[in-house]
Amino acid sequence: MRLDETEAGVLSLYSRDPRHWTGRDLSVATLLAGMATGHIVTANLVQRHRRVTEQLQHALTTRIVVEQAKGVIAHAHRTTPDAAFQLIRAHARRNRVTVHAVAHGIVELGLRI
Repeated sequence: MRLDETEAGVLSLYSRDPRHWTGRDLSVATLLAGMATGHIVTANLVQRHRRVTEQLQHALTTRIVVEQAKGVIAHAHRTTPDAAFQLIRAHARRNRVTVHAVAHGIVELGLRI
């Protein structure tokens, strides 16, 4: 089962008794294999798109929290957002946690650095 350059599997035809497969039988099998291949390829594509969408949504959510934390720290230290980010990143590295974890602590738990 192939669609363009994508191989999706194999269609095997069986019969209980020995038989001669007619051209019509093989044409129907080819049609069904094509339909199944299209479904498999489409389902894989949808799954990949869903995964990318989830990753992008996570990145956006993470970025929002980091931006909020930058604002909190910039205000507290009376500095620029870029300098605040450097403080957040340095704190994350010192404590071996992610920038997102530090940002979450700042925004949700009142962490001050």
